[in-house]
Amino acid sequence: MSEDDAEAMGGGFVAMVEENEIRATLSPYERGRIAVVAARGGAFVNTEAAVEALFAAASKAKRSKIRSFAQLFEELGDLLRFPEMLTEKQGLILATALRNGGEAPLRDALEQGGPAGTIAEEWGLLEAALATLEMPERNPRRGGRPKKAPAGGEGERIRLSSGFTLVRDSDARGPLVRIEGREVAPEVMEDIIESIRRCLEVR
Repeated sequence: MSEDDAEAMGGGFVAMVEENEIRATLSPYERGRIAVVAARGGAFVNTEAAVEALFAAASKAKRSKIRSFAQLFEELGDLLRFPEMLTEKQGLILATALRNGGEAPLRDALEQGGPAGTIAEEWGLLEAALATLEMPERNPRRGGRPKKAPAGGEGERIRLSSGFTLVRDSDARGPLVRIEGREVAPEVMEDIIESIRRCLEVR
């Protein structure tokens, strides 16, 4: 395919996305799938470039989420029966697991669990696999403040089926909530902070 052909094809994908966004809001999974298909078809050099071009008007955080769903389509799309019914939160949890080497366990869960009849059944299979994953500790060289144990003691620990553990505690400065077990994707962290902000806003 010539450079001119690729450019024309890319423009066609951009027009298609814009038209679909006007007619009906695309699901996060659909956005990711379109980016992958466009890249595989030669319209863009890779999925990253496809996301940047097709969703140029979206915020940086939104494009990051689209890339996560693109990875979900690439690594699990052939097995998922209800991918477009996944919530944004569920999709981002799966993408985080995939980035941390969870592709094989997740694929095994979908293959061995048989064809799911509902999104609830399918998510149940994935959730069970997520609970078994052991994610690597965050590399301290990547920056951020060093972890310190809360002054108030061990605190209440809440184990989540996704593999995360929430630790609720407090110290002299106020309440503390710590997330343990796995690395939290930047887009998920943004959603967490936004939820906390809304809860604490003066009403």
